[in-house]
Amino acid sequence: MNRAFREVENTFQVLRQRFREREISRREFIDQLKKLRLRDDQGRFWMSGAQTGRWYHFDGREWVQAEPPSEPAAKLKCY
Repeated sequence: MNRAFREVENTFQVLRQRFREREISRREFIDQLKKLRLRDDQGRFWMSGAQTGRWYHFDGREWVQAEPPSEPAAKLKCY
């Protein structure tokens, strides 16, 4: 898995813990997750599912659960 995806997973875990401990509201949790979206070199947007932490990419119509790109797929940007 690409380093950027691992960093987002780590941040997700911190945010989820803060939400569970009621340090942040559900709205704040969701808003922060939206800031963690990534875009791969194929132009696909990726994000972690709020409830599961699993990865999803947008296929142009819907969010589809999938494994994120591996290390060789470079040039990811946070949006």
